[in-house]
Amino acid sequence: MLPTDFKPYLVRSFYEYITDKNFTPYIHVFVNDFTQVPSEFVNDNAITLNISMLACPDIEIKNDVVHFSARFSGEIREVIIPMGHVLAIYAREDTDLMLTFPIEEHSKPLDASQPRKEKTSEKSNVKNIKEPKRESHLKVVKKKDKE
Repeated sequence: MLPTDFKPYLVRSFYEYITDKNFTPYIHVFVNDFTQVPSEFVNDNAITLNISMLACPDIEIKNDVVHFSARFSGEIREVIIPMGHVLAIYAREDTDLMLTFPIEEHSKPLDASQPRKEKTSEKSNVKNIKEPKRESHLKVVKKKDKE
């Protein structure tokens, strides 16, 4: 049996393999109080999520957590999943490409305060802020007429 600290490496490598094959990676997740997912989509304490780069371009698969933002019914929601709650990762197009894992219980709440890379291109939180005008260092040079 593999050590439990090997799981994040398997999830990351399988995620890359699935995307390299141009398939859509999905994860099946056990949900409880330590998992932050949209509760309206949870069935029998589990949820299956599309984690493709198209669905969640800011995905981070860390050693202890899977963290990303995604749209659910048109609303952007933050998703935080303890690595121990990832039950499976598979390709939607070929379910033979599947890794399954046992549930690992957590004794403390999930620490969502881990630093995330903020996208500087997103301006959704920035409204009516103008960048200061900068003087150009370029000069207009006119071409001399030939005589």
